[in-house]
Amino acid sequence: MTRSTTRRVEPACPVYDPGLKQRILHHLDVMLQDNDKARQMSSNGQYKRLFSPYEANLMDSQKHFIEEAMQGMDRRQPRHLRFWRRWARLLQH
Repeated sequence: MTRSTTRRVEPACPVYDPGLKQRILHHLDVMLQDNDKARQMSSNGQYKRLFSPYEANLMDSQKHFIEEAMQGMDRRQPRHLRFWRRWARLLQH
């Protein structure tokens, strides 16, 4: 399976704003630490989990970003954002 890599177009542009550049680098750093569902393919084509799902040091980048977003939210939030607060609570259990 090529996963559409033969026809993919990925544009790039310079980032001049230092704050935006720092935010992008932070997101990349968090995503590179994500090992929650990490797998490695063996020579026979089978995938093996790299870490036990019960390990305490697993990093889930999506959960991390939701928690960051929830910390930055105002107490009086718009109705459509209440969904994300409930979703974050569900992820914590």
